[in-house]
Amino acid sequence: MTNWFRPLAVAALATFTLSACSLFSDDEDQIIVAELVEFEPQFEGKQLWSASVGSGVGDHASRLRPAVGYDKVFAASRDGVVKALDQETGDTLWEVHVGERDTDRWFGGYRSAMVSGAVTVAYKKVFLGTERGFVLGLDAETGEEVWRATVAGEVLAPPAVSDGIVVASTLSGKIYGLDAETGEELWNFEGAVPPLTLRGSGTPAIDNGAVFAGTADGKLTAIFLERGFQIWEEQVTLPGGTNDLERMVDIDADVLTGGDTVYAVAYNGDLVAAEMRSGREKWKRPYSSYQGMVMDGFEIYLSSSSSYVFAIDRRDATELWANRELENRQITTPAFVSRYVIVGDFEGYLHWLDGNTGQFVARMYIDSDGLYSTPVVEGNVAYLQSRDGDVYAIQTP
Repeated sequence: MTNWFRPLAVAALATFTLSACSLFSDDEDQIIVAELVEFEPQFEGKQLWSASVGSGVGDHASRLRPAVGYDKVFAASRDGVVKALDQETGDTLWEVHVGERDTDRWFGGYRSAMVSGAVTVAYKKVFLGTERGFVLGLDAETGEEVWRATVAGEVLAPPAVSDGIVVASTLSGKIYGLDAETGEELWNFEGAVPPLTLRGSGTPAIDNGAVFAGTADGKLTAIFLERGFQIWEEQVTLPGGTNDLERMVDIDADVLTGGDTVYAVAYNGDLVAAEMRSGREKWKRPYSSYQGMVMDGFEIYLSSSSSYVFAIDRRDATELWANRELENRQITTPAFVSRYVIVGDFEGYLHWLDGNTGQFVARMYIDSDGLYSTPVVEGNVAYLQSRDGDVYAIQTP
């Protein structure tokens, strides 16, 4: 095992600043990071191409991830570079900067756009949000800015889009519905925000004319997509523990829907399945996650807060398997490609796990700066973004 030291906190992720003495002692907690286990690989992943998109995200807690559409891969950097890449070759088709012009500099340039909620592709547009409180719509063919809307709060997750409406969650607890063509605000819904939360938010799910979103106080809410009024709200997890950190119950993972059910998972909390129409709880199990989960068929694959990977039957919450051999490697949200579950880690490795057993079947070193965001899968190709801004297309045989 490798010793990896960092101060206890999720503190660096919190949106509320407390004095060090009120939360932590002078000692640093020792976190043990699992070393990579040896196994006999069943195949090798193939890198089809790589491309650079700006300067990446550095050490910022960001959820930038690529999006695929219209035979292109779209990606952004935190400073505001947005690119469209040819899906087959990775060649740059267009590049724009969405930061504001910096008039204070002698030689011009742009202020960092602080892009964090990116990117979503729909209606021949690219939608993204920023920490400066903007949601933008760009033309997917040219990169031209079609509209820019101002919202009250930082947008840290990719917007959701359906039925001509862009839905963006903000760190201030507000959820906005914007016209996808013009950016006009159609409605906003305000949720409660506790004094201490994780710095993050998930992408809402849109299904059957409703928006399903998780909140920072551990609730799952349903909002009428067209008008923005609340349909129902249910508490997924109640705060517990003996200190402020242990009482954080943010739902920062993307909400999922399947059939007549909504699925949400909380940090320091639970994975819950709720009836879509009423919010009534179908089942609940004690899983903690801020990274998120993916659904394939009747299975949910979840990355836990400790970097364990679980497979759960979404019908009755039966745990099908668990892989704990990536403990504390800061793994990404899982993705499903072919018959395999894939996750990236902080050292830049991509891991393939057998979807039926959870056993390792392949591993590939991708980028020394680390993989941090959800792999985006199209066919048998996964598109990954590293912390230094590189985008990779990796094929599973």
